[in-house]
Amino acid sequence: MIPLPQTMMGYFWYLSAIPYWRAKLTEVFRHAQGELNDVELRFIPKEEYVSVYWDARIMLSIYAMILIGMAVTGWWGLIWYWGIPMILGEPVMRFIRMTEHVGRPTVAQMHANTRTNIVSLPWRFLCWNMNYHAEHHYVSSVPFHALPRLHEKLKDHIYVERGGYFAAHRDILRQILARQV
Repeated sequence: MIPLPQTMMGYFWYLSAIPYWRAKLTEVFRHAQGELNDVELRFIPKEEYVSVYWDARIMLSIYAMILIGMAVTGWWGLIWYWGIPMILGEPVMRFIRMTEHVGRPTVAQMHANTRTNIVSLPWRFLCWNMNYHAEHHYVSSVPFHALPRLHEKLKDHIYVERGGYFAAHRDILRQILARQV
């Protein structure tokens, strides 16, 4: 669960994806060096430590080979068609992910702590119907294509944001600004 940012700066900092990329890069290099942080030590079983280290080393080796291959061939298409879209897309994904739980009560009940956003068909397609997030949490085994049908059954029992992602962000921003006063 993503906590409600304490300030407007925290809100924009989260949306920038800089903390995400910094964490992912430091994490993979830390794992490749054979290190786990305190949180990871609590949830990764001891017998899996070596696997985590080797997975990170293999991942970094593959990335290195790809970069060397692009340098040797002079074809930088993966940067343009994979790297840049991934970097530019992460802030959009963070914008969407925030609407799922941020600003909702931190309680165990799914009908209260999760938001379903009513969005247009193109958004639903791009997000694989994950705008039906409360439904997804209620019955996570339901495939993405069946979430709209599940929504029809649950819509009176869950929190539904009829204004979509932007309305959810207006609610989030209202809560942040209320803390500032």
